Parts: sequence; structure tokens; C-alpha cells
Amino acid sequence: MKGLQPDLQLGAISAGLKYQVHRGDNLSVAVAVSLEAVRVRSDNFLFVPGAARAGTWTVSASLQAPMTYSFNPQLQWHFTPNLT
Repeated sequence: MKGLQPDLQLGAISAGLKYQVHRGDNLSVAVAVSLEAVRVRSDNFLFVPGAARAGTWTVSASLQAPMTYSFNPQLQWHFTPNLT
């Protein structure tokens, strides 16, 4: 196996969406969601000689509720609860 380089493949894809659900004089609230997927695939001969190619997908998601409170045009407070 000397001189051989493993075939390592990495891939990722993601999507996100954000929608404002409330906009008042001082407070605005939105909902944001995202979905991410990562793929790792490689020849496994570095660790296990003679092993076949292996690959995995890992998927994750998150849900956020960003809020902004405006004390005045120059001073705002942002708070973002998040569930992953």
C-alpha cells in the first residue's frame, strides 16, 4: 500500500429559510429553519488493509426564533433562541 493515496470524498449541501412573523414599533420576531447534510466517503485501506470503500451521510437541522428590540434607531438588542 506504500505510495497509494486514499480516495477521500467530502460533500455538503444545505438550505435555509427565514420568515418574519411579527414587526411592531419596537419588536420584530422571525422564524428561521435550516437543514444540512454532509457526506464523507473514502477508501479504508489506511486503517484496515483490504477493506472496501465506506461512506456515511450525516444530517442536522436547526430552528431559530430571532428577535430584535429597538430602544431607539441607534440602540437595538438581538436575542436568538436556537434548537439544533
